[in-house]
Amino acid sequence: MIYTITFSPSIDYVIKSNKEFNSYGLNRINDFDIFCGGKGINASVVLKRIGFDSRVITFTGGKTKNFFYDLLKQENLEVINFEVEDNTRINVKYFGDNNSFEINGPRTNISENRINELLAFISCFNKDDIVFIMGVCKQDHLIKLVDALNKNNVEFVLDVDLENNLEVLKYKPFIIKPNVDELQRMLNITINSENDILNSMKKLISLGCKNVMVSNGKDGSYLLTKNNTFYKVKIDEIQGIKSTVGAGDTLISSFVCLYKNTNNVYDSLLKATSLSIGTSCSMWLAKNEDIDKFKNKIKIYKNI
Repeated sequence: MIYTITFSPSIDYVIKSNKEFNSYGLNRINDFDIFCGGKGINASVVLKRIGFDSRVITFTGGKTKNFFYDLLKQENLEVINFEVEDNTRINVKYFGDNNSFEINGPRTNISENRINELLAFISCFNKDDIVFIMGVCKQDHLIKLVDALNKNNVEFVLDVDLENNLEVLKYKPFIIKPNVDELQRMLNITINSENDILNSMKKLISLGCKNVMVSNGKDGSYLLTKNNTFYKVKIDEIQGIKSTVGAGDTLISSFVCLYKNTNNVYDSLLKATSLSIGTSCSMWLAKNEDIDKFKNKIKIYKNI
């Protein structure tokens, strides 16, 4: 079974406007959408749309919890929730013709009791399961979680900020996905070239990662496998980009599940990249038809 964990889920209020934003007065908008948000949520939604069922582990509560679940029900996802006292946060995402910005609510406070309940829940997981740990997570909570998974031979994916927390890599995540900025902070280095990126990825594998993916925004991504095979993904200029929010979540989750299903790195990377572009070209997340839609915009180079 596939599980995703979102420690700080959200309700995303997405505003669209074709007018100049007025920082000092009243703004009227053309349209808006409301979505459930969070990196693990994004992953589960995309996976469901391309044919992979998953169970969504969340921490929600307060006055906004029920509204959050009303939104989540629309995607027909199975949810396991650990109740918290905080309101489920609300994020505002503004997309105008000339500018865009985000205002994110406070992160969810999770008690030790709730973390212990999570650890008890995952104690029955086994080698046939895979867990996506995504988004914000306290370092001590993360160590407890991956230690428990590791003891049961459960593979896990890390898409969290690992700055000052490389210790977690000794638990051998199946794959991690920093972006270039996060990679620099993780290793306390400055990256000036593609060769620097490759050497940094090799360093992470030497510390315990089985595979490493590095996202590089509109320029594509890199993948280094445990077999020391290096892939560079380049993306042609794409028209109609609306937002990159969720593109990385789409990329890593779809790649892992497609690869686990086919054992074909190249094809899985191609389809996952096409899906990530689909997310960037929508107001929320990619749909199933995006899995092949942008393939002609993608070039993958192996062991260059």
